[in-house]
Amino acid sequence: MGLPIRAFAAFGLRKLRFLLEAELAWQKSVACLAPLHYAIAMAEQSNNQMAEERTDLAEDRTDWAEDRTLMANERTFAGWMRTGLASVGIGLGFNALFGKLDPIWLPKAIATLFIMIGIFIFWVAERKGCSVQSRLEAHKSEPIERMSMKLVAGAMGLGSAALAVSIWILNFE
Repeated sequence: MGLPIRAFAAFGLRKLRFLLEAELAWQKSVACLAPLHYAIAMAEQSNNQMAEERTDLAEDRTDWAEDRTLMANERTFAGWMRTGLASVGIGLGFNALFGKLDPIWLPKAIATLFIMIGIFIFWVAERKGCSVQSRLEAHKSEPIERMSMKLVAGAMGLGSAALAVSIWILNFE
């Protein structure tokens, strides 16, 4: 009887050793899975944070684009004002160079036409500049006030109109 018991005991020990090794392997795999579950949870959280960060960055880029558009609008307004002043200058220069032509009204009429074109350019610059300014919102830049645009364009227009009137009233001989 001793032999079968020993054989069974030897078999039982091998089975027991196998079961213990299997248990250890399972515990190691579970221990490995815990960091994996943690990593998956962190990745999902990280994905959410990254999505929020991308959204924040997109909003910042949109704000910066709006600020750049406001500044571009100011540069465009200044460009229109320069073009209007150039037209007024051409009118004054034409009258100064050709003021003694016959008939006397012709150089004055041409000069007045250029001055009126300049006044029209001032008016269009003010209308367009203020309409763009009213649609946009400043975030970090400090844009020029719409009233300032209106005052500058109005002053240029009034000054140019006074020049046109003075060309007809004053005699430059």
